[in-house]
Amino acid sequence: MSSRLPVKPKTLLDASALRRKRQVEQSARAASKRSKALAAKRRNDEAPSTQEVMSPLSSPGSTTSNDFAPVAIETIFQKIMSNDHMQVLDGVTQLRAMLIDFDRYDGDHATFAADVVNAPGIIERLIHLLVATTNTNASIVLQFETTWVLSSISSRTTGADVQRLVTLGAIDAAAHLLSRTQNQDLRVKLICLVCNIVAESVMFRDMVFASSIVQQILTIAAGLTNIDTERDLFRHVAWFLTNMFRNTRHLEKMNGTHIETSIAMLVRLLDVDDTETRRDACWALANLSDNVALLPQLFKHELLLTRIVQWAGGVEEEDVLPALQIAGNMACGDDTQCQTIINAGILPVIATILTPVSSTKAGGTSVVDAEATINASS
Repeated sequence: MSSRLPVKPKTLLDASALRRKRQVEQSARAASKRSKALAAKRRNDEAPSTQEVMSPLSSPGSTTSNDFAPVAIETIFQKIMSNDHMQVLDGVTQLRAMLIDFDRYDGDHATFAADVVNAPGIIERLIHLLVATTNTNASIVLQFETTWVLSSISSRTTGADVQRLVTLGAIDAAAHLLSRTQNQDLRVKLICLVCNIVAESVMFRDMVFASSIVQQILTIAAGLTNIDTERDLFRHVAWFLTNMFRNTRHLEKMNGTHIETSIAMLVRLLDVDDTETRRDACWALANLSDNVALLPQLFKHELLLTRIVQWAGGVEEEDVLPALQIAGNMACGDDTQCQTIINAGILPVIATILTPVSSTKAGGTSVVDAEATINASS
């Protein structure tokens, strides 16, 4: 009689259940961190870096600075509604200064921004200024300041106020101007405006997807070549795509070409020599990997597999976490997809993370993600 012990058959693991369990574990810690970062980032572009904030488009000696004495808001509105170009520019610039530095006037940013949104005719006028001015230097300065105002408003208001901006044509106006301007500073501000709108809700994200502006931003991104001279554009493109893919619900129903092109662009941004751009791109891809229907598109890019293995073994948590999230989602795919991420070399990296010495290098959250990835590949 054989002395061999009976072999217990291997219990097959439910990939969907594993994915759901891991997502619940991740969402509690990642959602808070990313939402706080996003909230700060939405306002970072608005905050004055110096006491004297000037449009990069303005010439020395111009009035487009933050150095204004308090002005009655009614006076500013009258200037904006004027037919005199210099009066309009002065009014828009004063409004921008108050929106980004309203603490100087002992007020509340959100309340003030909401008051501007609901002022009769002001938002309509601002949106009109984006599409009605000519391509002269003076007009570009006015367009820049006007876009800055709308971006500041969209970052400081929510719900119905953002809805009013969209209803009155902010997305279409931004798309119109973005398709016509070659000015880098103006392009950055236009993308910032759209980013703030997208960040508000999935509904606004879907409206942006339905517009022409996604293709315009991807076209601009495809033409970027120099990180030293185009750093702001690189960062804002990555930020835009991160906001677009923060929530992947029903994403497979969106424009397939846009999503495929966006994934290819995000993979390209992984190799940009700028930490902020690279990390935003990696987080966007991590969010995309949560959608099972999009996994096959991610597997098309060998560079992505190489980079997530590389960064999963890194020391910075902001590199390790999204890389492990992508690896874990890939491991939850079918057998071929799981074997592909194993062949890329993820298991030795995870084994290193799980050792007592290295498990502290990027925080305990890395260990949880690593264990989830191993369970998924079992």
